[in-house]
Parts: sequence; C-alpha cells; structure tokens
Amino acid sequence: MKLLMLAAAVLAVIEVLAVLGTDTWLSPSEWGLLWLWSFSVGVALLGAISLAKSALMEKASDGGRVLFLGAYLFGTLFVFFWMGGFYAMPFFGVSVLPAEEPEVAKRTTEFYVLTGGSLWLAFAAAFWAVKSPSARRWMEYAFPPVWLVMLLVVIYDAARTSFELVHLAGVVFLGISVVRGLPSARRMGLTLLPGLLAVLSIGVMPHRLAHTLAERTRLFFHLPHQFSFLRELPELPDAQSCLHVSPGPSPEIQPVRGVLLVFVDALRADRIGMTYKGRELTPNLNKLAAESLNFESAYSVYPSTTGTATSMGSGEYLAKEGHALGDTLAANSVAFEGIVAHPYVAKPLGPNFKTHPLGIDGFNHWFDVTSAHMTSRVLAQLDELDGRFVFLAHYYDAHEYYVPNDFVDFGAGLEARYNAEVALVDHELGKLLEAVPPDVAVIVMSDHGDELGEHGFYHHQMRVYDGTARLVMMVRAPGLEPRTHSAPVSTVDIAPTIFALLGIQGPPMDGVSLLAAPNERVVMVRGIERTAFVSSQTKAIWNFSSRTFEVYDRKTDPAEAKNLGGVADPACQ
Repeated sequence: MKLLMLAAAVLAVIEVLAVLGTDTWLSPSEWGLLWLWSFSVGVALLGAISLAKSALMEKASDGGRVLFLGAYLFGTLFVFFWMGGFYAMPFFGVSVLPAEEPEVAKRTTEFYVLTGGSLWLAFAAAFWAVKSPSARRWMEYAFPPVWLVMLLVVIYDAARTSFELVHLAGVVFLGISVVRGLPSARRMGLTLLPGLLAVLSIGVMPHRLAHTLAERTRLFFHLPHQFSFLRELPELPDAQSCLHVSPGPSPEIQPVRGVLLVFVDALRADRIGMTYKGRELTPNLNKLAAESLNFESAYSVYPSTTGTATSMGSGEYLAKEGHALGDTLAANSVAFEGIVAHPYVAKPLGPNFKTHPLGIDGFNHWFDVTSAHMTSRVLAQLDELDGRFVFLAHYYDAHEYYVPNDFVDFGAGLEARYNAEVALVDHELGKLLEAVPPDVAVIVMSDHGDELGEHGFYHHQMRVYDGTARLVMMVRAPGLEPRTHSAPVSTVDIAPTIFALLGIQGPPMDGVSLLAAPNERVVMVRGIERTAFVSSQTKAIWNFSSRTFEVYDRKTDPAEAKNLGGVADPACQ
C-alpha cells in the first residue's frame, strides 16, 4: 500500500509540474480551485460507491455478493484488456481508430475484434476468479498497480507537448482516492463531505471553470441549461414571419468553374482589421475584404460548428440536417469535396460531401497546429480537381485550446494565445488565396467566435452575443464588384450563394444569395441559453433562464454593454 501511495503521489507531482511548466492563462488561485473541485468530486464519488458497496455486501445474500463480485471483476478486466489492446495494437501495425473518418471507427473490423476479444477474455477471467479464491486474491493485489499503469499511459497519451491547458487533476486525484479508499470502505462515508467543497468551488467562478476544464466541467456548468425546453415559456410571435426576406438586385456575373469555401473555426469577426501589441492580426483577410463582398453583420443560426454547418448546407433556420447543398450539387454534376480538421463539419453535410484525409496521424487535432498542413493539402487537391466543384477547407487552429505556434507569440494569457492563433490562420490563408485559380470563387467564413470573458462567459454555443455569434463572411468572385454590406446576413445564405456563383437553380430556402443580399433584414440566432433577433439597428435577446429580454443598440453599443430592456425592434414584431 505504501508503494501504491507513493506512485499516486508521483502522479500528483507530475500534474503540478505540468501546470507550472506550461504557459497557461489561469492564475494560481484558479488552478487551486480546479484541483479542489477535482479532488472533491473524486473522493465524494468514491465515497458514495464505497457506501453502496458496504450496504450491499452487508445485506445481500451469498448469491448477491457473488454476482456483485463477478460484475466488478468483469468490468475491471474488460477495461484492462480493451485499453491494453488499444495501445498495443498500433505496435503491430494495426490501427483501431483510423486517422481518416474517425466517426466510423466503431464499424471497423479491428474495433470489433478488440471489443469482442476483450469481452470474452474479461468474462473468462472473471468466471475463473469467482470460482477460484487464489485467483481472486491474485487479482485483488494486481488491480491497483495495473490501474496506476493505465493512468500513466492515459496521461502520457493526453498530455502531449502541444497540450497547453493541462487539467488532468481530476483523473489523478480520483486515482489517489481509489488507492486511499480501497482498504477502508466503512470510513468512506466521511468523504462525502468534500462533495460540498466541490459545489462551493465550482460556484466561485463557473464560467471560467466551464471553459478550462473542457467537457468534464463544462457539462457540470451546462447541465441546468440542457433542460431549458422543459420550462414554460411565454408565447412569442412567429419567428418565420419576420425572417422571410426577398432578395435584392443581383449583379450579372459569369458562372464560375468552382467555389473554394474556406471554413475557419472559431474566428471572431472583430479580429478582422485588429492591431494587437503593435502587429496587424489579419493583413491577408484585410486584403481579401477589400477585394470582396464583405458582410460586417453576418450571423450564425446556431453558434457552433455543427449548427453552422447544418444551416449552411440546408439554407434553413430550423433544419436538422444540411443535405440540400450536397444533393443539389450532385444533381447538377458538381463535385462536393473537402478536407476537415474535425468531423463535426462533415457529418451535417450528408453523404454527397466527400472528405479527403488531412494526413496527420491520429483522430483528434484539438491540440495540434494544423493550418500549414491544411494549406498544402488543399492546394494539392485543387490541382487535381477537374470539372465544376465546391471544395471546403476547414481551418481549426483558432479554436480552443489556443495552443502555441511557431509563427507568432504574443505571450501568456487567453486573448494573447487566441490572437496568436488568428494571426497564424491569416498567414496560411494568405498563401492559399494567392494560389486560387482565377476562375474559382472564394467564400471565407467562420462558424462561430469564442467569448473571451465578455458578459462573464467563455467558449461558444451557449449564448448569442456578438463575440460568439457574429461571423466573418466574405465572397470574392470574377466580375463581382467589391463592397461592404452592413445589413444582417446569415449562414442560411451560403447555399443559395454557392448556387448563384455556379449558375444553378437550387430549391426554395429561408436564405437568399449574398450576391443579392437585401439592404434591410432580420436574422435569427439560437443558443442553448438564449435566442436573438438581429436587425441593422437593434439586437433583441430572449433569455430562457431569466425569462427576460435584453435589447442592444447595434449602432451605438457594439460591445452589447448597455441593456435597453423593453421589446424587440419594430421590424420584427
């Protein structure tokens, strides 16, 4: 036991050194809160399990105890065998999760072999242990060190050099709690007390924690809002009635051979033209804006990658899938292909969207710098395309976790790291845009932004303020006169715009071609917490939690700092 505790302590030291050795935008007090929360949740969870186990073992029959023991052994052995196989198989040249199309990995033969084999091995070993006391004693001694070895392997795999925000404290402290609590299950009732500390620490700064702990803590913070649809909401005017719009006059241009759709993840619209620490952040996108139809008030229907891709592909505000774009292109013999850095973009676009591999080993590029690789791969694919096409290039580096890059370093801090990623993406886009053939139109857009502390929040998807919902959107095409358009437009307009550029007829949609964008319009933005209606003058936000409206004057208050209250713009009554 002392040896196991020493190993657990070493893991804790690794966690602390990893945090101290990385350039993180969290303060020491905030890291302390993260560790407190992780430790408390880990110990409280183990305490609850231990109490349940004690009660069961005291009251259960002999058969029930055997059943419980068998289930515990089977579950633990299955995890051991599956994880062991997962990490061992690549050494023998077998890839369980292919780098391309990771979302279909569970249908691969290798995955079935690994899972099925682990199930059978776990069942056989658990059955043997239940029948043999000596085997059971051997496993009881072997399980704790094996768990620690697995923990080390997971940490090594996850905490790569590019993983800036190392927050594995929960895993580490849970491992310590398991080791510490196994010999004394009856005393574990006292460990339920740290659960209160966990609630306290998460409540001190929930927005910051929700961002930095990613999915683990974000789920904790977001959970109350997932059930907003269960609340009784007041009756609101029909949204579709004020969203309907007729297109304006359309310029006469020759249809293009192809459209390059550049999809930049998490690029805030307010970064365009920004100077940060004496450096112009987006010189190449500034140049593109001067050559394009530049839409200053572009909004996502739903500020997330999936939501934007769905509305982009469907042309509809309330669509559940975005297949219409691909279906229409296929019906007109137009190739629809692309390279995505994350499958969230590809899934909503349907079966007619063909993806090419990014060509980087692995299936999760959240912690990799991929823009340079994306540029070279896209240019190579464009050279191979014959006939008419729409090609999507998905740049991901501006998305969290804002890992350091070799192109520019603005120093520590959340905004500095984010802006460094924006500068890197702009640099790579400059190389891409220079090489686009003259008969190919270019659409550059972002899918959402990221709130960087405005309105007390971080990340995207939850809310509909401009930091996350307002997008970059530019269209450059041969014969298209550059100008800046200030009236609101939406991601539902992308599919009609592509059809117009190619000179093909699309199905009826909520969106209109950006080439014929009207001078006045209302667009809708939906989030988990809020829904907004945006006109040229006003942004009205309905808050599901407080059941109140926020109203902002877009002309005089672009930061959305002064809530005027009242009702929405008369343009959308």
